[in-house]
Amino acid sequence: MLSKEKLFELRRTESIHTKIVLTKREEDINQLLRKGDSIKVISSELHIFQNTVKVYISKIYRKFGVHSRAEYYVNYDVLSGNMEVKI
Repeated sequence: MLSKEKLFELRRTESIHTKIVLTKREEDINQLLRKGDSIKVISSELHIFQNTVKVYISKIYRKFGVHSRAEYYVNYDVLSGNMEVKI
């Protein structure tokens, strides 16, 4: 059986190195989100309903482990692999 410390270390390592996989549509929306586009602009650009955009944004946030747009912007570089995580 693993010690609590070893189990914690394994979980921490797995979470840092887990690659986030987005679907094609999620990636499209993610690109527009990174530009700072609003839900209205994204829906117009991709020719989909605003509620559909909201659903995709929720899925993206869940995959990145964030709960708001502000948290998404603050953490995007770290989560996307553009910045090294300091622990």
